[in-house]
Amino acid sequence: MFSIPAEQVLRRYIKEYLISHANLDHVSSLIINSPDDTVKNIYALANCIETIKTHYFTWQSWANFANEGGKPALSKYHYQVLNPDRITPIQNILMTAQAFPLSHANLSSTAFLIRSNDAFLLYLGDTGPDEVEKSNNLHNLWQTIAPLIKSKKLKGIMIETSFLDEQPDKTLFGHLTPQWLMKEMDELASLTVKGALIGFKLIITHVKPPQENIEKIKVQLKAENSLKLILIFPGKGVPV
Repeated sequence: MFSIPAEQVLRRYIKEYLISHANLDHVSSLIINSPDDTVKNIYALANCIETIKTHYFTWQSWANFANEGGKPALSKYHYQVLNPDRITPIQNILMTAQAFPLSHANLSSTAFLIRSNDAFLLYLGDTGPDEVEKSNNLHNLWQTIAPLIKSKKLKGIMIETSFLDEQPDKTLFGHLTPQWLMKEMDELASLTVKGALIGFKLIITHVKPPQENIEKIKVQLKAENSLKLILIFPGKGVPV
């Protein structure tokens, strides 16, 4: 299989960054690789950018490779604040992004609806189910994308499943289990037409180790897939 060196992917093929939230498991690689990166934009909601600016790209914890914050600002990265629900052109690539807030325990997270020509992809950062989070964020998101599913313009959803079904709701910390994910998919299905999700691609992300749990989560997801979604489990370096 043809492989591309990691530094080439970083410098030549990653054009911009969309950051769902500022937890370290989502931004640590961005921070650590910043000395070897090229000039790019960082798109995120205002609270996410504020955390990156005041906690990570500072001269107290790391060099400030961004264009705002502690002096000197090296300006390799340029912060671009996204406004919820507004469609924003992504510079340097022919795509747009629409940001939607998500509930992630005591933090906020983000979903991005990406458009390229007349095709869409939905990516969700970390999120808990509406029922546990006492939120309508996922319901509002499902209402937005339901017409795109009916018209078959939405090509897939990337969404997390962090824990096994055995995980108690009180220790989900703003994440999903297979049962909660499929309950949310039932909610989405109720907003479309019958059978609209049959064969629809659901890309499962953020599955927490150990490997034994990952395999159990896969089994639980497949067993609870009454909607007949196509479940995709990405592998490192393996095309989807």
